[in-house]
Amino acid sequence: MTLTAISLDPALIEKLIADRHWLHQHPELGYEEYETAAYVKARLEALGIPYEDGIAGTGIVARIDGRGDGGKAIGLRADMDALPITEENSFGHKSRTPGKMHACGHDGHTTMLLGAAEVLQASRDFDGTVFLIFQPAEENGRNGAEKMLAEGLLERFPMDAVYGLHNWPDLPVGTVGVLNGPVMASGSLLDITLTGQGGHGSAPQDATALTTALAHIVLGINGLLANARDPRHRIVATLPFLQGGDALNVLPEKVRLAGSVRCLDQSAQDRFGRDVKQLAEGIAAGFGARAEVIYREVVPITTNAPASAALVRTAVADAGLTLTTEEDGLQPVMAGEDFSIILRDCPGCYFLLGQGKGGEEEPLHSPRYEFNDDVIGHGVAMFDAIVRRALPLTN
Repeated sequence: MTLTAISLDPALIEKLIADRHWLHQHPELGYEEYETAAYVKARLEALGIPYEDGIAGTGIVARIDGRGDGGKAIGLRADMDALPITEENSFGHKSRTPGKMHACGHDGHTTMLLGAAEVLQASRDFDGTVFLIFQPAEENGRNGAEKMLAEGLLERFPMDAVYGLHNWPDLPVGTVGVLNGPVMASGSLLDITLTGQGGHGSAPQDATALTTALAHIVLGINGLLANARDPRHRIVATLPFLQGGDALNVLPEKVRLAGSVRCLDQSAQDRFGRDVKQLAEGIAAGFGARAEVIYREVVPITTNAPASAALVRTAVADAGLTLTTEEDGLQPVMAGEDFSIILRDCPGCYFLLGQGKGGEEEPLHSPRYEFNDDVIGHGVAMFDAIVRRALPLTN
């Protein structure tokens, strides 16, 4: 029988809420998720689920075999790491670690995968194998997914498809957002350093006007974004890091501008990289300076495979939830996600689980953000429905 979000055992939901609150109280940054991993392993051991640990340091992959032996396998993934943010909430399960907080809901993601583990282990009502991927270090460009792949994730645990989710405050509770193609943008590092002759503030004619050159580069980048991009290809450059002189009367020998570039089209991303390098080097030369431009992709575009997205769209109804798609106005997100690196090597789908409360919620990465426990059952039901759709029993 298909499990829905409202048919889950209330006792299981209460246990999962307790799991989520414990995880929220014990946030750990990327590659430091030792307590988190120990907690996950203890829960898996209590359920009798075998696992391999130490993948990418703190990563875990558990295995559940269904009642059928059709030979197919899929992966379900959750990220485990927190952010370097001081929590400003006052509830009883707030972070106990100063300067660290689950401000993106990864505590909820891990909890929902633990819930799916319990449901799937109890029923085994599928044909094949499910791998549960508890991944470290998704945040801040740490790319735990890439490290797990480098340590043989797909070779050691071969999968026909892989599925992941992110809680989404902008979507109402009870909805699931599924897009064909791009879901989240690529994330690239842009780092521009100008060097030249320093000098005394009283004699600017003897020094290189590095700050003026950098200002022209900033304006030039804005021009590239406004005028030189295909309007069908969304691209965003955010350059918050500025570094220059150390004193008011000293003209620096070096200035630096850095930030991120996010894009939903690979050709536009590559073209922007070429254009910004040419722009910066040309402006710097005009001022007698030298420019070093680093433009490097950190995560690729998160892109759903059509067949996997279609499967998840069908699973939404199975789970008793409401589907929202591009036809309903759902748009790709300009944030980046390292699940994209797994999707580059294995087909799959990344979907958005609505957790909005109608305007009361804080945005992701806010020091007052709190995962909505009301949607824990929704995530468990979605994972269960995906498994049943992807690995159906034939008898």
